[in-house]
Amino acid sequence: SQVRDFLVQLNGFIGGLDRQKGQIVNALSGLDRLTGKLAAQRGTLAVALRDLPKGTAVLADERAQLTLVLAGLNRLGTVATKVIAGTQQNTVANLQALQPILGELARAGQDLPNALELLTTYPFPKTIDRGIRGDYANLFVTVDPNPANVLGRGPALPPVPPLPVPSLPVPVLPGVPGVPGVPGVPVPSAPGVPSLPPVPGVGLGGLAAGRSDFAALLLGGFS
Repeated sequence: SQVRDFLVQLNGFIGGLDRQKGQIVNALSGLDRLTGKLAAQRGTLAVALRDLPKGTAVLADERAQLTLVLAGLNRLGTVATKVIAGTQQNTVANLQALQPILGELARAGQDLPNALELLTTYPFPKTIDRGIRGDYANLFVTVDPNPANVLGRGPALPPVPPLPVPSLPVPVLPGVPGVPGVPGVPVPSAPGVPSLPPVPGVGLGGLAAGRSDFAALLLGGFS
């Protein structure tokens, strides 16, 4: 009867091992990998086992100091807990007050870095290299005398009539006596300026009416 009971128990044990066969194989495989890594680190483990007693001896010698440090950390934690509990409401209020500011900074986006970049080149813009190229500077100016175009809204303003300027009498200064007249110096006549040939394809006939003699001289070579 005892042998029969033993065989029954052995049958149940072997059946349990058979059901756990996959897990047992995985455990043996993991153990094999672990022993392989330990074998690869055998030199490091030997140094650690050799120096470990020295480290434990140092820790044993500094046990009193370590105890004081841990006690100090305990007191610091207690004080910090009291401070945090006492300033919790103020901290939350400050964070809530900072929320609109941080929101505006987030909405500013790339504008803030661009403004800070401009400060580094003040008073010159960052495109100064496009205007100054050596010993000269380029200037581009656009002038619009219409206030409506400048402001971008509203109808054009009527022209302002000129203010009347009263004429002031100019007194005639008496001649200075005793100054002899300076004889005239003959000036030879300058040769005539030859007229320029007409340029084909350029017509300025609209400027002919009412132009002055100076304009006629400048535009004499054009038809």
